[in-house]
Order: sequence, then structure tokens, then C-alpha cells
Amino acid sequence: MPALWHAPTTTQTNRKELLRLMIEKIEVNVAGDSELVDVIITWAGGHHTHGQAVRPVRRAEQLPYFPQMLARVAELAARGMACPRIAALNSEGFRQAKRSHRFTAQQVQRMIAKHGIRHTQPRANAAIAAGLGPNEWTPSDLATELGMPVAAVHSWIIRGWITARRAGNNRNQIITADAAELDRLRRLRARSPGYHQRRRWIDAAAATDPETSRKDSP
Repeated sequence: MPALWHAPTTTQTNRKELLRLMIEKIEVNVAGDSELVDVIITWAGGHHTHGQAVRPVRRAEQLPYFPQMLARVAELAARGMACPRIAALNSEGFRQAKRSHRFTAQQVQRMIAKHGIRHTQPRANAAIAAGLGPNEWTPSDLATELGMPVAAVHSWIIRGWITARRAGNNRNQIITADAAELDRLRRLRARSPGYHQRRRWIDAAAATDPETSRKDSP
């Protein structure tokens, strides 16, 4: 059958005829009002195949993970994250209804308004948040993304661990960080407290004692 199915001489009409001969019945049951559809195929001879498919739905509330998605939007809004940043939820595995590939800031705003979510946005960042380009962050948004204090982000900028530029008002800072840079910053964030102080001591000792350098080499 696989050879016949994939043969270059087999047309789409032929394949449909094969399916009619092989399949006796197909049962489709929608799970409540959600996008999930349970499918049972009864093959000729009595064998059954069970599976699940996804159908397009009109409302986000019909998505099976909507409660988790709504909670995540509420969490990020409460932290003061701007709507364009919250719209990156698709990177966490969420998607909107109608099989949209990406959230938009407008969709996030409608969700916040419809469900009465409190959106606390820092006044200093609100004016420039709407003008951010791809992979651009305010210090507060980046701090939320990395799960660290805003003061620590500013400290990293001063140390040169993060590169930032001044916004048009010359008061606020804008950081450029794509996926690779975010991964680097997360690894930096994951290092134990006091790591950098110990590293400076080891490097200073290695500069005067070659034996120390060999012992502390990875």
C-alpha cells in the first residue's frame, strides 16, 4: 500500500478511491466548545485509530489553554510590561484564536480591557515603549523578561555587560537584545552570587601565580 500510495502514477483521485475502500467510518467529536476535536477512524476489517485534531475557533476563550494564557497576560501586565512585549506570548507556546501565528499589541490591549486586568506601566517607559523596534527593550521590560531587579539591569549597563543607547528624549535607555543575547544574559543571571568577585580574585591571583591559573582552569 505505501508503494502504491506514493507511486508517481497514483493521482489524487486514485488516493481518494483507496481511502474509500480502506476506511469504513470516521467519527468526529468536538470537545465541548473548544478547538480540540476527537477523531475515531474505523478501518475496513474493524481496526480503530484514535487521534485528536485542532479546529479553528473564533474566540480566544475557546482555546483549551486560555485560563493559563489569561493568567500570564495578567502577570506580565501587573509587572508593568508594555503590550508589545506581552504580545510575544507565542514564544511561550500560546497562540490566538483563528490560528493566528502571532499576538499583536492590539489583541493584548483588548484582552486586558475585556477581562478587567490591571495594567501598571511605569510612566518613565510608557512614552517610548510604543516606539521600540524588533528586539529592543526598555530596562524595566528586560528586567521583567530576565526576572531580575531593574537596578541590576542598570548596573550591568554601567559595567558594560549590556549595551544600551539613549532614547530620543536623551533620558531613557533602549537595549537591543535578540534571542541569542537574551540567552547570554540568562546564563549571566544564573551565575551564583559572588561569582564575579571570586572571578576577579582568581584572575588577579593567576596573573602572579601560574600554578593558580592551572588549578582554576576549566
